[in-house]
Amino acid sequence: MSGRRRWWRDERGSLPMVLLLTLVGVSLSAVITPTVVRQAGATREAVSRERELDAARAGLAVAQARIRGAVDPARPGVLDRTRLPCGTPLAGTVDAAGSAIRYRVEISYFAGDPLAVGATALPCATGGGPGTAPAYARLRSWGSAAAAGEIRRPGEYRYLAGTYVFAAVRAGFDPNVPRQISLYSPPQTVLGTFGFLLSPVMAIFLRQKVCLDAGTDAAVPPAGTPLTGRDCATRPTLRQNFLYRDDLALMHAGSYAAGRPMCVDAGDVHTAGRQVTLEPCGSGQAGWRHRWYYNSANNFEGVKPQDGPRSADELDGFCLNRPRAAVGGAYPIILGTAAAQQCHKEIPDGLAALDVFSDLLNLIEGYGLQSWSFLDDVGPGLAGDAQGSDCTVEAGRPCRAGQLVNVGLRSMCLEHRLGELYGPMVAKECTEHPVTDRIDPEQLWHVPLPAAGQTSATGPIYQVVDGRTYCLSANDQAASQVIGGLLALVTLTSDWPDFAGRAACNPKTASGALLWRVNGDTGNAAASFRIESTSTRQCLAVGEESDLNKPNLATLITQVMQGVARLLGTQIALPLDPFVYEWTGTHNGLKVVLRTCSGSDRQKWASPLGQPLPAAGAAAPAAPGAGQSSEPRALRDIAEEEPGPAGAGG
Repeated sequence: MSGRRRWWRDERGSLPMVLLLTLVGVSLSAVITPTVVRQAGATREAVSRERELDAARAGLAVAQARIRGAVDPARPGVLDRTRLPCGTPLAGTVDAAGSAIRYRVEISYFAGDPLAVGATALPCATGGGPGTAPAYARLRSWGSAAAAGEIRRPGEYRYLAGTYVFAAVRAGFDPNVPRQISLYSPPQTVLGTFGFLLSPVMAIFLRQKVCLDAGTDAAVPPAGTPLTGRDCATRPTLRQNFLYRDDLALMHAGSYAAGRPMCVDAGDVHTAGRQVTLEPCGSGQAGWRHRWYYNSANNFEGVKPQDGPRSADELDGFCLNRPRAAVGGAYPIILGTAAAQQCHKEIPDGLAALDVFSDLLNLIEGYGLQSWSFLDDVGPGLAGDAQGSDCTVEAGRPCRAGQLVNVGLRSMCLEHRLGELYGPMVAKECTEHPVTDRIDPEQLWHVPLPAAGQTSATGPIYQVVDGRTYCLSANDQAASQVIGGLLALVTLTSDWPDFAGRAACNPKTASGALLWRVNGDTGNAAASFRIESTSTRQCLAVGEESDLNKPNLATLITQVMQGVARLLGTQIALPLDPFVYEWTGTHNGLKVVLRTCSGSDRQKWASPLGQPLPAAGAAAPAAPGAGQSSEPRALRDIAEEEPGPAGAGG
């Protein structure tokens, strides 16, 4: 056995080291754990706050959708304020990644900017929505990630607010519908057609169709924009679209649609040669500057300065004119005077019969410098609203003087045309005068009024011209019917309409074809505002579009002339059917005839019994987003802010 001693590895000190390491680890864990816990809590809180913000955003989106959906189902795009959410908050949940989050939105409506000092919310109406159409909506949205309980518990919600601005367009008003106002151009009648064939070069150079023009296609032309006369556009354009409103303002249609109307203006002092411009439409004391009366000579005539009501207006003898010479391809629109024969110069009756020479007559006399015509949708001015004197005594029954405005052709009034051998009743531009009883007597009709509680009246419709009384007749004179028959033979027309006419009468004893039933608002849409003959049971009507292009010689001539005009690059050829059209002195107007009664607007007439339609250019209710794209309109003034008390108006 060996004498060497065996040594084992020394283990002394291992246990203390283990204890030390354990102590260090436990100590580090104690230090790190709160930090990790805090970081996890902060992450959870950040996620929760983001979800709360998502909920608040979702609430705003829901509120916008509800506002945009508050439209009249019968009139798409037109606001029905009773459908706007009002008073009761909108509340709901959003499923975000399988975890529901909640929102609550309160909506207040304002007539003015809700962020302005002192802004007051509109009260909610009993039937729903605000009491009046709003201009703004203030949306206040709370979002919470809590599954239940009060959504606005401190520290457990996010809050967003924004302003919804309702569209500033006129709902139901299309500014692109043609509404041209043009200067006189000689007529294109059957005789004129042959004159054109004989001298097409003369017609091309002398017949120029000039329209009132703003010089820009901007929706709202700048203040001070000079008005000019330019060749009439063949397609709708804002620069040539105007309204003739019931306040007698000539208003730019695009600016009206945009809510910033611009009106024809000739300054505080009317002087010869003054340039006419577009200016912001005035009212009150400045209103006289924008009143233009379409007189019986087809002029737009201004009034003397005055601070009173329209009934105090006096015509001043200054009319809208154009000079003979163009400047830069356009004619400046200026003021002309009656003293210089630039106003009140009437186109003589019978000029159409001399149509071969009418271009030369117009060149010499200058009718095309001052006489205006306008399309059907321009508007009738004050006609249909203005009522004249009470005529009960002379009629022997309740009666009121006024004009008869056709509803289908809203710029046109019933007028008797002197010198017309057949079908003398036409629809012509409505004339105006500060005193209704002094408008063109050929357009002033004395209409029977219904008794109290009634919606229609029966009696003669008459007018007084040069001291003689004439009644509207359902049977035109025999000579007229004979001439109509001869024209039908010449033009190869198989049938022709029954023409309305007039006959000398005593309104107290009128009978038979001189009696009419005049309807107001009867409650029946088809029958309301019709004028029905008690003898023929037919209705007073303006020719329909279906009357055009019938297979006859007149239609053939029209088609040939339109082809010739296209080849020569001119637009002068117009429809020539003598049973549909008549030269009225400014344009080829539609004849007034008798038709089987229907619900057509061309058989309805605004009269002293009432207006079946709002005045030209009248505003419809504002629509949320009307005229905009189909995308929701962006909210304005969105901000995350400290909310006021629940239900506050701001």
